[in-house]
Amino acid sequence: MLEPEEFQQIRPILIEEIREIKEFRRSTGSGLHSQVFPTRGLKMYQCLTGTTLESSGQIWEAQLSLYGALCPACSKPFRTPRAHFCAECGYTLPDGEVAGPLERAAIGPANSAGE
Repeated sequence: MLEPEEFQQIRPILIEEIREIKEFRRSTGSGLHSQVFPTRGLKMYQCLTGTTLESSGQIWEAQLSLYGALCPACSKPFRTPRAHFCAECGYTLPDGEVAGPLERAAIGPANSAGE
């Protein structure tokens, strides 16, 4: 999982890789099945976290800021910081409360929480 500062380091690389894929497809008329996908973003993610991902698309989902704090009942992250219901176990926070952001300290080393 990436801190916001870490994601900002990778984001320009991911955007450039998308541009390269689109340009390849436009210039060759080929589909994604014949595409050789860039790996710079994946390599940078592995360097930052020590975790290997299968596709660059997974990096977009590996941002701490997208997830809520850990559920007090099941210890899984709430789906968003604004959630009040745990989709994993059904726990509901008291009225008016939201999960709040997931923090690195809550999940341990650089690559926890679902990775």
